[in-house]
Amino acid sequence: MNYPSISDYIEALRDAEDSLSELKDLRLVYDDQGHPIMSSGNFAVVFKMQAPTGEYHALKCFLRDQEERSERYRLIAEELQYVQSTYLVKFRYLESELFVDVPNTGGEEYPVLLMDWVDGIPLDQYLKTIINKSYEKDLLAYRFSLLARWLVSQPFAHGDLKPDNICVRDDGSLVLLDYDGMYVPALYGRKSLEQGSPHYRHPLRSTLPFDAHIDDYSLSIILLSLHAIAIDATLYARYSSSEYLLLSEQDQLNPYASPIFKELNHLVLSFDFIDSYHTYLKSLRNIPHYLEARDFQLLAPILMYRRAAEMGDPQGMVKLGKAYFNGVGSMVKDQSKAMIWFRKAAEAKNTDALCAMGAYYEHGMGGLTVDKEEAIQWYRKAAEAGNTHGMCFLGMAYDQGKGGLSQDRAQAAQWYKKAAEAGDTTGMYGLGLAYEYGDSGLPQNRRKAIEWYRKAAEGGSHEAAVRLQKLGENHP
Repeated sequence: MNYPSISDYIEALRDAEDSLSELKDLRLVYDDQGHPIMSSGNFAVVFKMQAPTGEYHALKCFLRDQEERSERYRLIAEELQYVQSTYLVKFRYLESELFVDVPNTGGEEYPVLLMDWVDGIPLDQYLKTIINKSYEKDLLAYRFSLLARWLVSQPFAHGDLKPDNICVRDDGSLVLLDYDGMYVPALYGRKSLEQGSPHYRHPLRSTLPFDAHIDDYSLSIILLSLHAIAIDATLYARYSSSEYLLLSEQDQLNPYASPIFKELNHLVLSFDFIDSYHTYLKSLRNIPHYLEARDFQLLAPILMYRRAAEMGDPQGMVKLGKAYFNGVGSMVKDQSKAMIWFRKAAEAKNTDALCAMGAYYEHGMGGLTVDKEEAIQWYRKAAEAGNTHGMCFLGMAYDQGKGGLSQDRAQAAQWYKKAAEAGDTTGMYGLGLAYEYGDSGLPQNRRKAIEWYRKAAEGGSHEAAVRLQKLGENHP
Protein backbone atom coordinates (compact mmCIF):
# COMPACT_ATOMS: atom_id res chain seq x y z
CA MET A 1 0.00 0.00 0.00
CA ASN A 2 1.20 3.47 -0.93
CA TYR A 3 0.60 5.82 1.97
CA PRO A 4 -0.33 9.51 1.75
CA SER A 5 2.14 12.27 2.54
CA ILE A 6 1.73 14.56 5.54
CA SER A 7 0.25 17.28 3.32
CA ASP A 8 -2.25 14.76 1.91
CA TYR A 9 -3.37 13.88 5.43
CA ILE A 10 -3.74 17.55 6.36
CA GLU A 11 -5.97 18.17 3.35
CA ALA A 12 -8.14 15.18 4.21
CA LEU A 13 -8.48 16.15 7.87
CA ARG A 14 -9.45 19.73 7.03
CA ASP A 15 -12.65 18.11 5.80
CA ALA A 16 -12.81 15.53 8.60
CA GLU A 17 -16.61 15.21 8.49
CA ASP A 18 -16.43 13.70 5.01
CA SER A 19 -13.03 11.98 5.29
CA LEU A 20 -13.43 10.16 8.62
CA SER A 21 -15.87 7.34 9.26
CA GLU A 22 -16.45 6.56 12.98
CA LEU A 23 -14.51 9.65 14.06
CA LYS A 24 -16.23 12.17 11.79
CA ASP A 25 -17.04 14.44 14.75
CA LEU A 26 -13.35 15.17 15.38
CA ARG A 27 -11.77 18.39 14.16
CA LEU A 28 -8.19 19.50 13.58
CA VAL A 29 -6.70 21.81 16.19
CA TYR A 30 -4.59 24.72 14.92
CA ASP A 31 -1.86 26.84 16.51
CA ASP A 32 -1.78 30.65 16.63
CA GLN A 33 -0.31 30.78 13.11
CA GLY A 34 -3.12 28.69 11.69
CA HIS A 35 -1.02 25.52 11.28
CA PRO A 36 -2.31 22.11 12.41
CA ILE A 37 -0.76 21.00 15.71
CA MET A 38 1.14 17.83 14.89
CA SER A 39 4.37 15.88 15.27
CA SER A 40 5.91 13.43 12.85
CA GLY A 41 8.40 10.56 12.77
CA ASN A 42 9.64 7.92 10.37
CA PHE A 43 6.47 5.85 10.36
CA ALA A 44 3.66 8.21 11.24
CA VAL A 45 2.35 11.70 11.87
CA VAL A 46 0.21 12.57 14.90
CA PHE A 47 -2.45 15.31 14.78
CA LYS A 48 -4.18 17.02 17.68
CA MET A 49 -7.94 16.66 17.30
CA GLN A 50 -10.88 17.96 19.31
CA ALA A 51 -14.21 16.28 19.99
CA PRO A 52 -17.55 18.18 20.24
CA THR A 53 -17.33 17.66 24.04
CA GLY A 54 -14.13 19.73 24.10
CA GLU A 55 -11.90 16.74 24.81
CA TYR A 56 -8.65 16.46 22.88
CA HIS A 57 -7.38 13.36 21.13
CA ALA A 58 -4.28 12.32 19.24
CA LEU A 59 -4.88 10.89 15.78
CA LYS A 60 -1.96 8.88 14.43
CA CYS A 61 -1.80 8.54 10.64
CA PHE A 62 0.75 6.21 9.08
CA LEU A 63 3.32 7.17 6.45
CA ARG A 64 4.76 3.73 5.76
CA ASP A 65 3.57 0.15 5.82
CA GLN A 66 4.45 -2.07 8.78
CA GLU A 67 4.27 -5.85 8.85
CA GLU A 68 1.32 -7.25 10.81
CA ARG A 69 0.41 -3.76 12.07
CA SER A 70 -3.34 -4.31 12.14
CA GLU A 71 -3.17 -7.66 13.94
CA ARG A 72 -0.54 -6.51 16.40
CA TYR A 73 -2.42 -3.39 17.41
CA ARG A 74 -5.55 -5.47 17.87
CA LEU A 75 -3.72 -7.88 20.19
CA ILE A 76 -2.02 -5.05 22.09
CA ALA A 77 -5.34 -3.25 22.59
CA GLU A 78 -7.00 -6.44 23.85
CA GLU A 79 -4.22 -7.09 26.34
CA LEU A 80 -4.11 -3.54 27.68
CA GLN A 81 -7.81 -2.77 27.89
CA TYR A 82 -7.99 -3.83 31.54
CA VAL A 83 -4.67 -2.28 32.60
CA GLN A 84 -5.37 0.69 34.84
CA SER A 85 -2.34 2.93 34.93
CA THR A 86 -1.56 6.60 34.46
CA TYR A 87 1.61 5.51 32.65
CA LEU A 88 -0.41 4.38 29.62
CA VAL A 89 -2.88 6.10 27.31
CA LYS A 90 -5.97 4.41 25.94
CA PHE A 91 -6.06 3.83 22.20
CA ARG A 92 -8.14 2.33 19.38
CA TYR A 93 -6.89 1.03 16.06
CA LEU A 94 -9.30 1.58 13.17
CA GLU A 95 -8.35 -0.28 10.03
CA SER A 96 -10.23 1.65 7.28
CA GLU A 97 -11.11 4.94 8.91
CA LEU A 98 -9.65 7.86 6.93
CA PHE A 99 -10.37 8.44 3.24
CA VAL A 100 -7.58 10.32 1.49
CA ASP A 101 -7.84 11.43 -2.11
CA VAL A 102 -4.26 10.81 -3.19
CA PRO A 103 -3.45 11.89 -6.76
CA ASN A 104 -3.43 9.07 -9.32
CA THR A 105 -5.04 6.59 -6.92
CA GLY A 106 -8.65 7.66 -6.96
CA GLY A 107 -8.59 7.78 -3.19
CA GLU A 108 -8.27 5.03 -0.57
CA GLU A 109 -9.20 4.35 3.04
CA TYR A 110 -6.30 4.25 5.49
CA PRO A 111 -5.87 3.04 9.08
CA VAL A 112 -5.54 5.41 12.04
CA LEU A 113 -4.78 5.10 15.71
CA LEU A 114 -6.91 7.15 18.12
CA MET A 115 -5.34 7.98 21.49
CA ASP A 116 -5.96 10.25 24.42
CA TRP A 117 -4.16 13.57 24.00
CA VAL A 118 -1.42 14.17 26.60
CA ASP A 119 -0.51 17.73 27.52
CA GLY A 120 3.18 17.82 28.22
CA ILE A 121 6.62 17.65 26.63
CA PRO A 122 9.11 14.83 25.98
CA LEU A 123 11.37 13.91 28.89
CA ASP A 124 14.56 15.19 27.24
CA GLN A 125 12.99 18.58 26.53
CA TYR A 126 11.65 18.78 30.07
CA LEU A 127 15.10 17.99 31.47
CA LYS A 128 16.52 21.03 29.68
CA THR A 129 14.05 23.27 31.50
CA ILE A 130 15.09 22.00 34.95
CA ILE A 131 18.80 21.35 34.40
CA ASN A 132 19.81 23.88 37.07
CA LYS A 133 17.07 22.93 39.56
CA SER A 134 18.36 20.26 41.95
CA TYR A 135 15.03 19.34 43.53
CA GLU A 136 13.24 19.01 40.20
CA LYS A 137 16.01 16.80 38.79
CA ASP A 138 15.93 14.53 41.83
CA LEU A 139 12.15 14.33 41.56
CA LEU A 140 12.30 13.46 37.87
CA ALA A 141 14.78 10.65 38.54
CA TYR A 142 12.56 9.39 41.38
CA ARG A 143 9.41 9.46 39.26
CA PHE A 144 11.16 7.63 36.46
CA SER A 145 12.41 4.99 38.91
CA LEU A 146 8.78 4.39 39.95
CA LEU A 147 7.75 4.06 36.30
CA ALA A 148 10.62 1.63 35.70
CA ARG A 149 9.70 -0.43 38.77
CA TRP A 150 6.09 -0.64 37.57
CA LEU A 151 6.97 -1.52 33.99
CA VAL A 152 9.39 -4.35 34.82
CA SER A 153 6.68 -5.90 37.01
CA GLN A 154 4.27 -6.14 34.05
CA PRO A 155 3.93 -9.05 31.60
CA PHE A 156 4.30 -6.61 28.68
CA ALA A 157 7.03 -4.25 27.46
CA HIS A 158 7.05 -0.94 25.58
CA GLY A 159 9.73 -1.99 23.11
CA ASP A 160 11.16 1.41 22.16
CA LEU A 161 11.87 3.27 25.37
CA LYS A 162 13.68 6.57 24.91
CA PRO A 163 13.12 10.13 26.18
CA ASP A 164 11.13 11.04 23.04
CA ASN A 165 8.56 8.39 23.94
CA ILE A 166 8.23 9.44 27.59
CA CYS A 167 6.08 12.49 28.13
CA VAL A 168 6.20 14.68 31.23
CA ARG A 169 2.71 15.98 31.93
CA ASP A 170 2.05 19.50 33.15
CA ASP A 171 1.83 18.15 36.72
CA GLY A 172 5.21 16.39 36.41
CA SER A 173 3.82 12.86 36.08
CA LEU A 174 5.10 10.55 33.34
CA VAL A 175 3.30 8.71 30.57
CA LEU A 176 4.53 6.35 27.85
CA LEU A 177 3.78 7.11 24.20
CA ASP A 178 4.18 5.25 20.89
CA TYR A 179 3.26 1.57 21.22
CA ASP A 180 4.36 0.42 17.75
CA GLY A 181 7.05 -1.92 19.12
CA MET A 182 5.17 -3.15 22.19
CA TYR A 183 5.33 -6.73 23.40
CA VAL A 184 2.32 -8.41 25.01
CA PRO A 185 1.97 -12.10 25.93
CA ALA A 186 -0.31 -12.66 22.92
CA LEU A 187 2.74 -11.94 20.71
CA TYR A 188 4.88 -14.61 22.33
CA GLY A 189 6.97 -16.48 19.77
CA ARG A 190 6.92 -13.70 17.19
CA LYS A 191 9.73 -11.38 16.21
CA SER A 192 9.86 -7.71 17.13
CA LEU A 193 9.16 -5.32 14.28
CA GLU A 194 11.71 -2.82 15.54
CA GLN A 195 14.71 -2.90 17.82
CA GLY A 196 14.58 0.50 19.48
CA SER A 197 16.89 3.49 19.34
CA PRO A 198 20.60 2.63 18.96
CA HIS A 199 21.44 4.80 21.99
CA TYR A 200 18.92 3.10 24.28
CA ARG A 201 18.70 -0.52 23.19
CA HIS A 202 20.74 -3.41 24.50
CA PRO A 203 23.93 -3.76 22.40
CA LEU A 204 22.98 -7.34 21.52
CA ARG A 205 19.29 -6.73 20.88
CA SER A 206 17.83 -8.28 17.74
CA THR A 207 14.36 -9.34 16.62
CA LEU A 208 14.59 -12.26 19.05
CA PRO A 209 14.11 -12.73 21.92
CA PHE A 210 10.93 -10.67 21.91
CA ASP A 211 9.60 -10.77 25.45
CA ALA A 212 8.76 -8.76 28.58
CA HIS A 213 12.48 -8.07 29.26
CA ILE A 214 13.25 -5.99 26.16
CA ASP A 215 12.82 -2.77 28.18
CA ASP A 216 15.24 -3.72 30.97
CA TYR A 217 18.32 -2.21 29.40
CA SER A 218 16.55 0.93 28.15
CA LEU A 219 15.08 1.61 31.58
CA SER A 220 18.44 1.14 33.25
CA ILE A 221 20.37 3.47 30.97
CA ILE A 222 17.76 6.24 31.23
CA LEU A 223 17.68 5.90 35.02
CA LEU A 224 21.48 5.90 35.18
CA SER A 225 21.61 9.08 33.08
CA LEU A 226 18.97 10.89 35.15
CA HIS A 227 20.66 10.06 38.44
CA ALA A 228 24.07 11.11 37.12
CA ILE A 229 22.71 14.42 35.84
CA ALA A 230 20.89 15.02 39.13
CA ILE A 231 24.24 14.70 40.91
CA ASP A 232 26.37 16.63 38.44
CA ALA A 233 24.60 18.90 35.94
CA THR A 234 27.88 19.61 34.16
CA LEU A 235 27.78 16.08 32.76
CA TYR A 236 24.72 17.04 30.76
CA ALA A 237 26.40 20.14 29.36
CA ARG A 238 29.52 18.19 28.41
CA TYR A 239 28.16 14.88 27.12
CA SER A 240 24.50 15.16 26.06
CA SER A 241 23.28 15.55 22.51
CA SER A 242 19.95 15.81 20.73
CA GLU A 243 19.96 12.01 20.38
CA TYR A 244 20.90 10.86 23.89
CA LEU A 245 20.98 12.11 27.48
CA LEU A 246 24.56 11.08 28.36
CA LEU A 247 25.65 7.79 26.82
CA SER A 248 25.95 7.34 23.09
CA GLU A 249 25.84 3.99 21.37
CA GLN A 250 29.63 4.15 20.97
CA ASP A 251 30.10 4.80 24.69
CA GLN A 252 28.14 1.66 25.45
CA LEU A 253 29.95 -0.48 22.89
CA ASN A 254 33.38 0.57 24.14
CA PRO A 255 33.03 1.74 27.76
CA TYR A 256 36.75 1.42 28.51
CA ALA A 257 37.60 4.16 26.02
CA SER A 258 34.66 6.31 27.06
CA PRO A 259 35.38 9.41 29.19
CA ILE A 260 31.80 9.49 30.51
CA PHE A 261 32.16 6.00 32.01
CA LYS A 262 35.29 7.09 33.86
CA GLU A 263 33.29 9.92 35.38
CA LEU A 264 30.42 7.63 36.28
CA ASN A 265 32.82 5.30 38.09
CA HIS A 266 33.96 8.30 40.10
CA LEU A 267 30.37 9.16 41.00
CA VAL A 268 29.87 5.62 42.28
CA LEU A 269 32.64 6.10 44.79
CA SER A 270 31.65 9.61 45.79
CA PHE A 271 27.86 9.81 45.87
CA ASP A 272 24.68 7.87 46.49
CA PHE A 273 24.73 6.52 42.97
CA ILE A 274 24.90 2.84 43.58
CA ASP A 275 21.46 1.45 42.86
CA SER A 276 21.07 2.85 39.35
CA TYR A 277 24.62 1.93 38.34
CA HIS A 278 24.20 -1.60 39.67
CA THR A 279 20.91 -1.93 37.78
CA TYR A 280 22.64 -0.83 34.60
CA LEU A 281 25.50 -3.27 35.07
CA LYS A 282 23.07 -6.14 35.63
CA SER A 283 21.29 -5.22 32.39
CA LEU A 284 24.57 -5.89 30.51
CA ARG A 285 24.11 -9.64 30.93
CA ASN A 286 25.17 -11.92 28.09
CA ILE A 287 27.73 -9.48 26.70
CA PRO A 288 31.06 -11.33 26.81
CA HIS A 289 33.41 -8.40 26.23
CA TYR A 290 31.80 -6.51 29.09
CA LEU A 291 32.02 -9.40 31.48
CA GLU A 292 35.63 -10.17 30.63
CA ALA A 293 36.84 -6.69 31.50
CA ARG A 294 38.17 -6.22 35.00
CA ASP A 295 36.39 -3.00 35.89
CA PHE A 296 32.94 -4.12 34.84
CA GLN A 297 33.40 -7.63 36.11
CA LEU A 298 34.23 -6.47 39.60
CA LEU A 299 32.39 -3.20 39.96
CA ALA A 300 28.93 -4.71 40.44
CA PRO A 301 29.79 -6.61 43.66
CA ILE A 302 31.70 -3.56 44.91
CA LEU A 303 28.54 -1.52 44.57
CA MET A 304 26.70 -4.07 46.68
CA TYR A 305 29.47 -4.01 49.29
CA ARG A 306 29.25 -0.22 49.54
CA ARG A 307 25.48 -0.30 49.88
CA ALA A 308 25.71 -2.96 52.59
CA ALA A 309 28.47 -1.05 54.38
CA GLU A 310 26.57 2.22 54.35
CA MET A 311 23.53 0.40 55.74
CA GLY A 312 25.64 -0.78 58.71
CA ASP A 313 26.40 -4.35 57.65
CA PRO A 314 29.81 -5.33 59.13
CA GLN A 315 30.53 -7.92 56.42
CA GLY A 316 29.85 -5.31 53.75
CA MET A 317 32.29 -3.01 55.57
CA VAL A 318 34.98 -5.69 55.48
CA LYS A 319 34.48 -6.44 51.80
CA LEU A 320 34.54 -2.76 50.92
CA GLY A 321 37.69 -2.36 53.02
CA LYS A 322 39.34 -5.21 51.09
CA ALA A 323 38.31 -3.61 47.79
CA TYR A 324 40.02 -0.36 48.80
CA PHE A 325 43.03 -2.25 50.15
CA ASN A 326 43.57 -4.22 46.93
CA GLY A 327 42.46 -1.55 44.45
CA VAL A 328 39.67 -3.59 42.88
CA GLY A 329 37.99 -2.49 39.64
CA SER A 330 38.13 1.26 39.17
CA MET A 331 39.14 1.83 42.80
CA VAL A 332 42.60 3.19 43.55
CA LYS A 333 44.45 1.34 46.31
CA ASP A 334 43.98 3.26 49.52
CA GLN A 335 45.06 1.68 52.81
CA SER A 336 43.70 4.60 54.84
CA LYS A 337 40.17 4.34 53.39
CA ALA A 338 40.35 0.58 53.80
CA MET A 339 41.25 0.99 57.47
CA ILE A 340 38.26 3.27 58.06
CA TRP A 341 35.90 0.49 57.02
CA PHE A 342 37.90 -2.23 58.83
CA ARG A 343 37.77 -0.21 62.05
CA LYS A 344 34.01 0.36 61.71
CA ALA A 345 33.50 -3.37 61.22
CA ALA A 346 35.81 -4.17 64.14
CA GLU A 347 33.79 -1.89 66.39
CA ALA A 348 30.80 -4.02 65.36
CA LYS A 349 32.75 -7.12 66.55
CA ASN A 350 33.40 -8.53 63.07
CA THR A 351 36.23 -11.00 63.61
CA ASP A 352 37.78 -10.59 60.13
CA ALA A 353 37.99 -6.86 60.78
CA LEU A 354 39.60 -7.49 64.17
CA CYS A 355 42.31 -9.47 62.37
CA ALA A 356 42.72 -6.77 59.75
CA MET A 357 43.27 -4.14 62.44
CA GLY A 358 45.91 -6.42 63.97
CA ALA A 359 47.71 -6.55 60.61
CA TYR A 360 47.52 -2.76 60.29
CA TYR A 361 49.27 -2.28 63.64
CA GLU A 362 51.74 -5.12 63.06
CA HIS A 363 52.99 -3.69 59.76
CA GLY A 364 52.31 0.02 60.29
CA MET A 365 49.89 0.44 57.40
CA GLY A 366 47.42 3.23 56.65
CA GLY A 367 49.53 5.85 58.40
CA LEU A 368 49.72 3.91 61.68
CA THR A 369 52.97 3.47 63.58
CA VAL A 370 54.15 -0.13 63.93
CA ASP A 371 52.89 -1.40 67.31
CA LYS A 372 53.34 -5.15 67.78
CA GLU A 373 51.74 -5.18 71.21
CA GLU A 374 48.64 -3.40 69.95
CA ALA A 375 48.54 -5.85 67.05
CA ILE A 376 48.54 -8.81 69.47
CA GLN A 377 45.59 -7.33 71.33
CA TRP A 378 43.55 -7.22 68.10
CA TYR A 379 44.59 -10.76 67.13
CA ARG A 380 43.63 -12.02 70.60
CA LYS A 381 40.18 -10.44 70.35
CA ALA A 382 39.69 -12.13 66.98
CA ALA A 383 40.98 -15.50 68.22
CA GLU A 384 38.85 -15.51 71.36
CA ALA A 385 35.84 -14.67 69.19
CA GLY A 386 36.49 -17.80 67.10
CA ASN A 387 38.38 -16.39 64.11
CA THR A 388 40.83 -19.00 62.83
CA HIS A 389 43.18 -16.43 61.29
CA GLY A 390 43.35 -14.67 64.64
CA MET A 391 44.12 -18.01 66.30
CA CYS A 392 47.00 -18.62 63.88
CA PHE A 393 48.43 -15.12 64.25
CA LEU A 394 48.26 -15.44 68.02
CA GLY A 395 49.82 -18.90 67.80
CA MET A 396 52.73 -17.55 65.74
CA ALA A 397 53.20 -14.69 68.20
CA TYR A 398 53.57 -17.21 71.05
CA ASP A 399 55.73 -19.45 68.86
CA GLN A 400 58.19 -16.62 68.11
CA GLY A 401 57.83 -14.63 71.31
CA LYS A 402 56.86 -11.33 69.72
CA GLY A 403 54.50 -8.50 70.44
CA GLY A 404 55.45 -8.39 74.12
CA LEU A 405 54.69 -12.09 74.58
CA SER A 406 57.19 -14.54 76.05
CA GLN A 407 57.93 -17.48 73.78
CA ASP A 408 55.48 -20.20 74.75
CA ARG A 409 55.25 -23.03 72.26
CA ALA A 410 52.69 -24.88 74.36
CA GLN A 411 50.34 -21.89 74.05
CA ALA A 412 51.20 -21.68 70.37
CA ALA A 413 50.30 -25.35 69.87
CA GLN A 414 46.95 -24.89 71.61
CA TRP A 415 45.99 -22.04 69.32
CA TYR A 416 47.19 -23.97 66.25
CA LYS A 417 45.10 -26.92 67.40
CA LYS A 418 41.95 -24.82 67.74
CA ALA A 419 42.48 -23.35 64.27
CA ALA A 420 43.28 -26.75 62.75
CA GLU A 421 40.18 -28.38 64.20
CA ALA A 422 38.15 -25.51 62.72
CA GLY A 423 39.58 -26.28 59.26
CA ASP A 424 42.36 -23.68 58.93
CA THR A 425 45.30 -24.97 56.87
CA THR A 426 47.81 -22.66 58.59
CA GLY A 427 46.70 -24.09 61.93
CA MET A 428 47.02 -27.62 60.53
CA TYR A 429 50.58 -26.91 59.40
CA GLY A 430 51.51 -25.38 62.77
CA LEU A 431 50.01 -28.34 64.60
CA GLY A 432 51.94 -30.70 62.34
CA LEU A 433 55.18 -28.93 63.29
CA ALA A 434 54.28 -29.20 66.97
CA TYR A 435 53.81 -32.98 66.65
CA GLU A 436 56.89 -33.42 64.45
CA TYR A 437 59.30 -31.74 66.88
CA GLY A 438 57.53 -32.42 70.18
CA ASP A 439 58.77 -29.22 71.81
CA SER A 440 55.42 -27.54 72.40
CA GLY A 441 53.89 -29.50 75.21
CA LEU A 442 52.59 -32.09 72.77
CA PRO A 443 54.32 -35.49 72.55
CA GLN A 444 56.47 -36.02 69.47
CA ASN A 445 54.35 -38.03 67.07
CA ARG A 446 55.44 -38.52 63.46
CA ARG A 447 52.16 -40.18 62.44
CA LYS A 448 50.05 -37.30 63.71
CA ALA A 449 52.44 -34.77 62.18
CA ILE A 450 52.06 -36.44 58.77
CA GLU A 451 48.29 -36.63 59.25
CA TRP A 452 48.01 -32.88 59.84
CA TYR A 453 50.52 -32.02 57.09
CA ARG A 454 48.51 -34.09 54.66
CA LYS A 455 45.25 -32.33 55.58
CA ALA A 456 46.96 -28.96 55.21
CA ALA A 457 48.46 -29.93 51.83
CA GLU A 458 45.07 -31.10 50.59
CA GLY A 459 43.76 -27.69 51.58
CA GLY A 460 46.42 -25.97 49.46
CA SER A 461 49.29 -25.43 51.90
CA HIS A 462 52.57 -25.42 49.97
CA GLU A 463 54.60 -25.47 53.20
CA ALA A 464 52.83 -28.64 54.33
CA ALA A 465 53.49 -30.32 50.97
CA VAL A 466 57.21 -29.51 51.32
CA ARG A 467 57.28 -31.02 54.82
CA LEU A 468 55.64 -34.20 53.52
CA GLN A 469 58.33 -34.47 50.84
CA LYS A 470 61.11 -34.07 53.38
CA LEU A 471 59.51 -36.79 55.47
CA GLY A 472 59.41 -39.06 52.42
CA GLU A 473 55.65 -39.03 52.19
CA ASN A 474 53.41 -38.68 49.16
CA HIS A 475 51.36 -35.50 48.95
CA PRO A 476 48.48 -34.32 46.80
